[in-house]
Amino acid sequence: MPKTIAQPYTKTKGVGHVKADGTWRSFIRLNGKQTYLGTYDTEVEAICGRMGGELIYLGEVVTTPTPETQGFYDTMMDADNPYWYALAAVRSKIKSHDGITFNSSRNTWVSYTKKDSELIVLGDFKTYTDACTRTLLEQKRLS
Repeated sequence: MPKTIAQPYTKTKGVGHVKADGTWRSFIRLNGKQTYLGTYDTEVEAICGRMGGELIYLGEVVTTPTPETQGFYDTMMDADNPYWYALAAVRSKIKSHDGITFNSSRNTWVSYTKKDSELIVLGDFKTYTDACTRTLLEQKRLS
């Protein structure tokens, strides 16, 4: 079966449309390699995913917001928003499976990290976004 490739039917760099299933995908190029950011139902969602990926991987948003994506951009860039990093990660569908897990017996998300092969539990959270924020901030602090 031939590989399905996202075609760039948009002016936004790193966003492409997949004719076969009508979805949109976003990517970012890091160190010469293309990194997949996510599959989305709409072009606007894919552009927001691309902006989130830029913030996570590049430390800044280089894509110019469109009128449709301006609200997401403003929320993500709000310095008073403690969840900006998780918002960017979740929007770009970057999910650290190594650092977040679901505890079904307590119905909570568990945030954890590893340091020198030691597992460090960071806490239980009611939402994935809260667990993601805690894990990402701790990973950033340790790096």
